[in-house]
Amino acid sequence: MRIVHAVTSIDPSYGGPTAVVVGLATQRAGWGPTRVVGCSGSSDMTEHGEANLAHLRAAGVDVRLVRDPGIWGYAGARLDPLVEDADVLHLHGSWDPLLLALARSARSLGVPYVVCPHGTLAPRFLAQRRLKKWLAMRLGVRRMLDGAAFLHVLNERERDDVALLELAPQPRIVANGIDLRECGYRPDRGAFRSRLGLRDAPMVLFLSRLHPGKGLDLLVPAFKAVLGRFPDARLVIAGPDYGAKDHVMRLIGNLGVGGSVHLTGPLFGSDKWQALADADAFVLPSRYEGFSVAVLEAMACGLPTVMTTTCHFPEAARAGAALETGCCTDELARAISQLLSDPVAAREMGKRAAQLVVDRYTWRAIAEQLETLYAPLVRGDTT
Repeated sequence: MRIVHAVTSIDPSYGGPTAVVVGLATQRAGWGPTRVVGCSGSSDMTEHGEANLAHLRAAGVDVRLVRDPGIWGYAGARLDPLVEDADVLHLHGSWDPLLLALARSARSLGVPYVVCPHGTLAPRFLAQRRLKKWLAMRLGVRRMLDGAAFLHVLNERERDDVALLELAPQPRIVANGIDLRECGYRPDRGAFRSRLGLRDAPMVLFLSRLHPGKGLDLLVPAFKAVLGRFPDARLVIAGPDYGAKDHVMRLIGNLGVGGSVHLTGPLFGSDKWQALADADAFVLPSRYEGFSVAVLEAMACGLPTVMTTTCHFPEAARAGAALETGCCTDELARAISQLLSDPVAAREMGKRAAQLVVDRYTWRAIAEQLETLYAPLVRGDTT
């Protein structure tokens, strides 16, 4: 079975969809031929994107980078050879012109395809730049979605959001996963702390994109409240800037917590694992998540985690592997303080988190679920 995964970019700065494609493609590489199609932007790929490229190719994945067409789209591009030998095309995203063009090629060639929106069809996202997205829907996005064999959604809330659009294909829930071989890398504790001069201070880690939807405007004042009980605690905010950094920096200054909050920029590779090894707790106060790979990585590393209910991972709370809160400063502050006040209980929570990931959220387990859903498409049964 030949699966072709398509995503905007294989550079990890593009967030969760890139991590998902790399995880699925390298997992499946041992079971059958796999191809990844991504867009090669106008600027050179970062060193971390080059590392992803090398990782994919070393795993036997056929990677094809398509030149960024700019404002003219892919109307003139010859994309058929990228999908004509595929049994299934799996598109990751909703709005990228590359994905729309690949879907057109698949339809013309009779290749079944699947779309994973990665949360981009939620009402709150559709409300942003409403006119532009309405036009995009009319000009091809809805046709791409309606032509899918099924919609790969990440959680029950995303399934319900997609249902509001009354699209033709049925949504199928398959969560994200992680590669335990990467999480098995355990750097010596203390290297990351040493670079920041944290020593033995309690360290709370946020590791995600600095985007307005990630809830940093809730986290920073919540951490100020935490400092009232734990004045030595430190908050590390790590991730690429997606429009929220300036606001976060102003908020830190206005609240007077600059000495306790550290912005590191994006962390990839060994830097990321060193930060996870040195943290005492992980927090993601996002207002909407499809299924956070960062949370899975933190849990796999044995970190007790605080997340908002809008991260849509209630299974973790039910398993006693994380604390859930509302999108509320007071609740976040209480949950973080709870973890810092009882390190023994926090470590036990981290152990349950790691076991939950091992049992249910590896890429192998996720790939097996998708294999079951792909199989009828290869047989030609799309009902």
